[in-house]
Amino acid sequence: MGRTGFPKKDMDASLDKMDRTYTRMEDAITSRGGPWLLGQDISLADVAVMPAIVRMADIGLDKMWKEKPLIARWYDAIRAHPAFKPTYYFGSLLSERFPHLKKLS
Repeated sequence: MGRTGFPKKDMDASLDKMDRTYTRMEDAITSRGGPWLLGQDISLADVAVMPAIVRMADIGLDKMWKEKPLIARWYDAIRAHPAFKPTYYFGSLLSERFPHLKKLS
C-alpha cells in the first residue's frame, strides 16, 4: 500500500497463496457440509480467515473466487452475520477511505 507498491514477483506469490486458500476453503466447506468452514456453525476458522477475504473483496479482488461458488456463498454468509456490521463499520474498509482503490482492480 506504499507509494511504490510491491514487486510483481511478491504480488504474484501472495495472490497465489490466496488462491490456494480459496481452494482449501472450498475443500473444507465441501467435506464438512458447510455453509461454514467446519460445518453448520461458524467457528474461529471462519473468523480467522475473514479479514483477508474481506480485504480482497474490498480492493476488488473478489473476482479471484468467481469460479468457486462456495466461497461466494461463504462471503455472503459472513457479511450477513450479526457481528459483521459492527466489525466493519463505515470507514473501516480501505475502499471507503480511499475510493480510488476500487478502480485499480
